[in-house]
Amino acid sequence: MALQLGGLRDALISAGVDKPEAAAAAEEMAGYDIRLTRLSTQMQMVIGVLLLLLGSQAALWAEYGKLGGQIADVAGQITEVHGQIGDVHSQIRDLQARTARIEEQNAKLTEQTAKVLEQNAQIISQLGRLTNPPH
Repeated sequence: MALQLGGLRDALISAGVDKPEAAAAAEEMAGYDIRLTRLSTQMQMVIGVLLLLLGSQAALWAEYGKLGGQIADVAGQITEVHGQIGDVHSQIRDLQARTARIEEQNAKLTEQTAKVLEQNAQIISQLGRLTNPPH
């Protein structure tokens, strides 16, 4: 005997429906009830999977947010390094200018030293003539 909804069958019989027709209707309704129960179970499983996927998606968005923050931090550090590189370039230009001035001063000192040495040589020569007169 097929599965039937007994309450429905009894209600149909009480309402004057023949017993075989009431049994067939109760059996048919039991089939629908089973199908609806299966669908409900499947829907609950689908909802569970969707909730799991939504949770995973939320976790991914959180990771994307962290990654975005890290990228922003790195970009800030890169900007800071660029600024430091600019400062170093400026310092190099200053040092090059100072070096050029020192080289100019060194050249002038070399010229002056040569003149002083020449004058010293002349003085020594004159001293030599004064201390060693010709005989």
